[in-house]
Amino acid sequence: MVPVCFQFCGEHVSPEVVQLVCAGLDRAQLVSLRGCLVSDPDFGRICESVGQSKTLVQLNLSLGVVSSPDRTKYLARALLQNRSLQTLFLHGTPLFVPESLVLTQSLALHPALLSLDLGDCSLSDQVLDQVCGLLPPDGAKPGLQELTLSSNPGISVRGWTRLCVALAHSSQLRVLRLDYNPLGDRITEMLAVAVASSRTLEMLDLEGTGLSNHTGQVFLDLLLYYPVSLRVLVLAENQISPEVQTQIQDLLSETKDKPIGDQRLQQQPITKEREWLPHSKSEPDIN
Repeated sequence: MVPVCFQFCGEHVSPEVVQLVCAGLDRAQLVSLRGCLVSDPDFGRICESVGQSKTLVQLNLSLGVVSSPDRTKYLARALLQNRSLQTLFLHGTPLFVPESLVLTQSLALHPALLSLDLGDCSLSDQVLDQVCGLLPPDGAKPGLQELTLSSNPGISVRGWTRLCVALAHSSQLRVLRLDYNPLGDRITEMLAVAVASSRTLEMLDLEGTGLSNHTGQVFLDLLLYYPVSLRVLVLAENQISPEVQTQIQDLLSETKDKPIGDQRLQQQPITKEREWLPHSKSEPDIN
């Protein structure tokens, strides 16, 4: 059977189209309504069909589709029923308590979810606590492999600390995007400790997070002295000098083709005399 995909962007989705989408959800693998206008009754029908679908793998409701507490509840009920979804995009969806807690509880109970985008969702510490439940400790249960938390300035130091603890013990997470959050050096130092503990994290996005050369040196030491799994580290739009960023990227390039268990402890400390190869920006864009 040929996979069915429904993709719309910034459109007004009519009841007739919604009926077509709902009818196809018994075989559809992807539904994207990014930035679309959908009536409340039609949104309820879509959620009901999502709950019943056994084939849906990716659902994109970013940019205001889930625009009310009632819609949040509809989606939460659908996720409690659904067992096939692996990727959910809710970027740009304000998730305020208490309704959002119902949604995150449904996400925590989902047996197949691997990737979640909660960027620009006005998350609070309370909601982030629930999200951390999707990063279970080693061996507890399957968890997220990819998490996006970009641009959530309402999260406090306490919330980010909780995330760092969850990251350090997560047995699944491979990609973490924290770009455009006001983390600063203090929070990112804690994050670096979590990265050192992680044996799965391969990509970390810290673009525009208010970092200085101090944090750059922390990551240099981390990459030089510890056998981390990290392969991609995004540090653009921070107050980290080009020289330090180049050294970081060169160390990452050196480790890409090496097993995680290689002993980089034997490498010599960075000195001014060491020659660094020009950084080639060859990493694929995974956004």
